[in-house]
Amino acid sequence: MLFAGILQWHGRAELVGSPTLGKRILQRVARLDPQHLLFLITGRFLAPDGTPFGVNGLIPYRAFEADDVGSLMALCPNTPSTGP
Repeated sequence: MLFAGILQWHGRAELVGSPTLGKRILQRVARLDPQHLLFLITGRFLAPDGTPFGVNGLIPYRAFEADDVGSLMALCPNTPSTGP
């Protein structure tokens, strides 16, 4: 999600799929004993302007249906052609 969000933020990709739930923090898990875990927040994702990244998840430009592979292969509207 982070990579896709960065591409979307910079206008380098058109996201296709379903909305994500979002993730704003990095966690590390420490086992205290065989029955208990401690979840430690070790970092958070920030957008280039300093705002929390992915608070509400990513919203795709268009939905993707499992049988709609042909539409995924179509060029995005603002993508320059690299072929001849």
